[in-house]
Amino acid sequence: MPEGWTDEYGRVLSYADQEMQRLEAEGLDYLQAIEMQFENTSVECAVRFGDPVTEVLREAKAFGADLIAVSTAGRSGVGRVVLGSVAEQIFRKARIPVMLIRPGETTATEDLR
Repeated sequence: MPEGWTDEYGRVLSYADQEMQRLEAEGLDYLQAIEMQFENTSVECAVRFGDPVTEVLREAKAFGADLIAVSTAGRSGVGRVVLGSVAEQIFRKARIPVMLIRPGETTATEDLR
């Protein structure tokens, strides 16, 4: 959850609710730009605050999704073991199929064109 921001003198620069609104608007702008790449696919965008794994699984359940597509961070080896992987946790905990996509690799839809 975002927190309010203060300067070095303790003056409030932004309140938590303002920061949440800013982050939500920024996230929706980002998601809507990606949405435009899926011309013939129905897409709904949502921005949630909290634990990423919990929020993705909660959103998928609320939406009635039959698939979760997750981009991996691209870490491997020790970095993945030490830091964990949100995508891997979603894959393990989800009760529906999960499609993991590595950054920079072509997707199945690109292969079909």
